[in-house]
Amino acid sequence: MRAKYGVREAGLSGSAFGMTLMLASNLLEDGSGPDDPDVAKASVMAELARIVEEGGALIVVLESGTLELRLATGEVFLLGEKAVTRIA
Repeated sequence: MRAKYGVREAGLSGSAFGMTLMLASNLLEDGSGPDDPDVAKASVMAELARIVEEGGALIVVLESGTLELRLATGEVFLLGEKAVTRIA
């Protein structure tokens, strides 16, 4: 495995992470989210990059080329082309 995006592991408080999720879910609830799937994907990836930069997650490129997102809270996700799958 090799790290991508100059990522690092560090803590992020639960409340700060919860706020991130709350802001994202509000976009969906009020219908103001992007209609274009490419714009939506870019928005999600930008938010994940911000979380990584703040030390709340680590993104690793697996040998298969798949992106794996590891949150500081312990959850692990595979970032697919059109879907995100929680694996732990």
